[in-house]
Amino acid sequence: MAVAAATPTPKAPATHQPLPKDLPSVQRVYELPIEERQCPCGCELTKIGEDINEQIDIIPAQEQVIQHVRKKYTCKRCEESIQSAPRPAFLLPKSLASGNTMADVITSKYEDGLPVYRLSGILARHGIDLPRQTLSESVLKTAERTTPLIDYMIAGLRTGTVVNMDETRVPVLNEPDKSAQCQSYMWVQRGGACSLVGGLPGCAHDRWL
Repeated sequence: MAVAAATPTPKAPATHQPLPKDLPSVQRVYELPIEERQCPCGCELTKIGEDINEQIDIIPAQEQVIQHVRKKYTCKRCEESIQSAPRPAFLLPKSLASGNTMADVITSKYEDGLPVYRLSGILARHGIDLPRQTLSESVLKTAERTTPLIDYMIAGLRTGTVVNMDETRVPVLNEPDKSAQCQSYMWVQRGGACSLVGGLPGCAHDRWL
């Protein structure tokens, strides 16, 4: 008995979500060589359109050194008066890490789950010596320096009718009066005006406690 062969089901064309419109865009245009724009019939080819393919292109993080140069002046006559430009305000005055560096470290640690020893290793590959202990202390000092901003965010968070809470257990080493087996907790609060619409991503009132 003859068996009819199954007809293969045509595959649907691959689709993907549209890329964010606010991303910077760079166009690389590929032209048809001039010698190939001639039709065999003798006429010159006319442009009728173009095909566009999009790819995400990630540029690796770039490190740079910011030199804060304070000009100094003196009196050439008496050589007693010396004046210097005012010292700029630093997030961590005695640290090699700038505010941008600490923002990247804190985001990588708490948002992306990268421990500081891995962040230290990543920096070491670029020839930057910021040991794990130094980064850990810098994270704590940054939290202390930004306390007024955090208090302001808490006040805004409490203006809403609902405050969403999330409890995450995290192990903390060398915590005072606790053994290594004890669990600590990280509390995430979301509220303010965003809580009225289910918590919009990227709400300015989101914060960690």
